[in-house]
Amino acid sequence: MARGSVIKRGDAWRVIVELPPDPATGKRRQRFETFSGSKREAEKRLTELLGLVDGQQLGASPKMTLAAYLERWLQDHAKAKAPKTYESYNSLLRAYVVPHLGNVPLGKLTTSHLVRLFTILREARRKDKQEGALSPATVAIVHRTLRAALNSAVKWQLLARSPMQGVAAPSVPKKEMRTFTVQQAQAFLGASCDEGLKWETFFNVWLTTGARPGELRALRWIDTNLESGIMSIQQTGQRIEKVGRVIGQPKTAGSRRPIALSPDVVVLLLRHKVGQNEMRLRTGPLWQDNNLVFPSDLGTMLESKQIHQAFTRICERANVPRIRPYDLRHSCASLLLAAGIHPKIVAERLGHSSVTLTLNTYSHVLPGLQQDAANTLQSLLRRKTS
Repeated sequence: MARGSVIKRGDAWRVIVELPPDPATGKRRQRFETFSGSKREAEKRLTELLGLVDGQQLGASPKMTLAAYLERWLQDHAKAKAPKTYESYNSLLRAYVVPHLGNVPLGKLTTSHLVRLFTILREARRKDKQEGALSPATVAIVHRTLRAALNSAVKWQLLARSPMQGVAAPSVPKKEMRTFTVQQAQAFLGASCDEGLKWETFFNVWLTTGARPGELRALRWIDTNLESGIMSIQQTGQRIEKVGRVIGQPKTAGSRRPIALSPDVVVLLLRHKVGQNEMRLRTGPLWQDNNLVFPSDLGTMLESKQIHQAFTRICERANVPRIRPYDLRHSCASLLLAAGIHPKIVAERLGHSSVTLTLNTYSHVLPGLQQDAANTLQSLLRRKTS
């Protein structure tokens, strides 16, 4: 049962309500209102407020704006996430939510406010580009981020319900996935030889393991057992704005995984390791020993720009389609599935949380596999004619 009091203050009354302790810090919280009128009317208002507290409909201070709450959520909740995730939450909320709704009191935020916000975002111009509306994918990420923030407000008893419950998630058109065919993959790997041993090894490992680029950038020699032909994903590398290069934990628990290497790739890694040791000796004291398998020329983590430039040069040399570097991961999965490798094995190799995610992501490969399955079953069941 909530408690409160009414105190005389000059010609008015101060209504004080005890709120539940702050769930994050355990500190005492109170709600204050200055009420003009009789003491009986002030006591009636106190009763109304106490009822709201008991019904978990009152928690946020009337002065707490959405901007102030989001700042608190970023510090108390989002900072516990991966650095890249926090950076994404922070930049999206500050760029696309706070300018439009930041001054609205959290307790007065309505579904109508939010519906209008997402209408504005769909029509908004990019701040970094003067033409073209925000992509549907960006609007959808803003929706997910704000929904998570307001769900936390409900858990922290600052709101009785989230006004995001009535806001439909923006639809995101599914992009056609571009991947290499077997012939294109062969041409790409063949052309990588002319880019130098490090890049030849890097792109062979990427295409044959399906690892995420950040996982390869943070791959260490201690995570690579060349005798058994296994590389273990234990960390990931990113560049965070205003922070720099950051090496942290993988995306999910399932992202930590062993990946079997082909014999050809093991040979490349052995040669690459010898070449890297020679380069380290030539570099001398300028070399920063981070034990990385694919470092820069000074031993530091590779930059995405360096990877993209090398990838582009190889594509041009091989005369293959200019897919994105990340599509090497998709190419690996598509080629494995098309070759008949069980989806669960492909999911484990990619570090997917479930085989369902793998099947949904690479559904474009499945029609051909379905036909192969039908043909195989027919050959098994067809009666032999004498």
